[in-house]
Amino acid sequence: MSTLWATLRTIHLWQAGALACMLAVVVFGGYAMTNVLVGSESAVGDDEQLVPAQIGDLVNQVSTNGIVTFPERELQVFEPKGVLGVLLVNEGDAVTEGQELARLDGATIAKAERALIEAQQALANTGDALAALVDDADARAAAVEARDAALTTLANAGATLAMKLTARDRKVADAAKLDDEARDAYAAAFRQWLGVELDTAQLGTAPSGLLLALGIDLDALFVTGVGSYSGGLPADDPSTAWGETVVASWSLFPGALFGSCENAQATSQDRCVSDEITAAWDAHQLAADALASAQATNDTAVFVAEQAVNTAGDSLESARDALADAEDGPDALALALAEKNVEIAAIAVDDAQALLGGTTLRATMTGVVGSIMAAVGDTLQLDTAILEVVDPTIVEVEGIIDEIDVLSVAEGVPALVRMDALVGQALQGSVSAIDAGSTSQQGVVSYPIRIRLDVPDGIELREGLSATASIVVSQVSGALLIPTAAVQGTFVDPFVQVFDDGTRENRPVTLGDSDDFWVQVVAGLVEGESVVMDAPDAGSTFTGFGGFGGRLPAGVQPPEELVRVLRGLREQYGGSGVTGPSGQGRSR
Repeated sequence: MSTLWATLRTIHLWQAGALACMLAVVVFGGYAMTNVLVGSESAVGDDEQLVPAQIGDLVNQVSTNGIVTFPERELQVFEPKGVLGVLLVNEGDAVTEGQELARLDGATIAKAERALIEAQQALANTGDALAALVDDADARAAAVEARDAALTTLANAGATLAMKLTARDRKVADAAKLDDEARDAYAAAFRQWLGVELDTAQLGTAPSGLLLALGIDLDALFVTGVGSYSGGLPADDPSTAWGETVVASWSLFPGALFGSCENAQATSQDRCVSDEITAAWDAHQLAADALASAQATNDTAVFVAEQAVNTAGDSLESARDALADAEDGPDALALALAEKNVEIAAIAVDDAQALLGGTTLRATMTGVVGSIMAAVGDTLQLDTAILEVVDPTIVEVEGIIDEIDVLSVAEGVPALVRMDALVGQALQGSVSAIDAGSTSQQGVVSYPIRIRLDVPDGIELREGLSATASIVVSQVSGALLIPTAAVQGTFVDPFVQVFDDGTRENRPVTLGDSDDFWVQVVAGLVEGESVVMDAPDAGSTFTGFGGFGGRLPAGVQPPEELVRVLRGLREQYGGSGVTGPSGQGRSR
């Protein structure tokens, strides 16, 4: 048996889970199906208890042990060679960005000052040489620049004109289409109500004048009420301007008709002839006005764009004339050489200034002086670091998480950190980084992780302190929860025993997330319904992993060796700290 246990301690976590599940299925699989198929007794036994389904938050967590670090730190480096002349800070001193930390010796500083003066003099000399050549070249360069600008302006003006022409054609066409549609609608109103076909002149006449000219009295033609013709609709009278057949056909309209509605109170089912004809006329006038406005506005825009093209063309001609006058200039190679000489001299001045500035070391960040790596009198080579500045206000815990948890953790998720140095206190934080590369020790794969802490005022932490962090990996708010021990059946077909009014019911449920003690019920139960589970001291319930192992018959205990193996696996790979709907979750 000791050989078996030694073998079990060497297996991976996923292998342990698989072994545990197989053992649980072999011992208890038959009982799960029995629980589904066989009804339960109605009473609640002494070894059972009722637990109501309740709303709560389900939180899953993983834990990691680590140490406190200050990740924001920078080495303070002397770039030039020299001898360290003055060191102005000690370890533990607080410094601010830009504060002077150290200086090289006086001889090194004097050499740097002389090098800067020589570089500045060389820059002045090369500048004078270039100026003598540039005087003749300035006129031609300006002429070329003016010519190029004129070309660009002309091209832009031409593009603008083309755009304005296209926009005018499109907008005028759209407005003309709307005007045609509105005019047709006005003609259709006369045709629909009166059987009158309007000619071009009549289409431009308002309804009041047109009806008067045609001798049409709408109130006389359209009498309120519903009528009928026993002998059929009358034929058109050629002596009238309207169509008698069309007007008479409106007597079949199921609602009330009104010629004009000044004194009538029409309902939603009634119609007013004068209002509809007038509305069609108003729409016709609005469309005509819009067409005229579109034509005028866009014609103006095209005219302005054409003027801009003409002006740009004149400017281009003037620029070309000026360029022709300035074509003679200095030798191009001599001018290019003089410009490069000035450029090189300017770089030399910058380097000399940097060298002189580098003889004084200033803090590159605000923080506290950590370790000091040089002493006054030491000879320094190029880019020598003499001390380190750390920022103690940014605090992280460096730890590792197992490969089975790394995909459940993401940057930004909250964490709660406890330290032996802060008894009874917990600090809030969040995951700031998860390394992409893993580490492996004795076959156990893990990933480095960092947790950024929110340190309250009044607490000063030190690097190296041990810490334990609990990281939230999932959270379900407002979930319907029951104990996992109340779930029976199989992983595929779980069910619970619901106790209601003295009777039991084996009810299938759909489950969600779980923290190994509480499980979310997605479907099958409602809040307040009571489920049956074994009492904590009954000793006859074996829930396996997550509560899906089934129940043993009364008086039957699981094999002692199986229980011992499963408990050993749990101790080897981490236990579960669980709570209920209060939302504390578990740690793995």
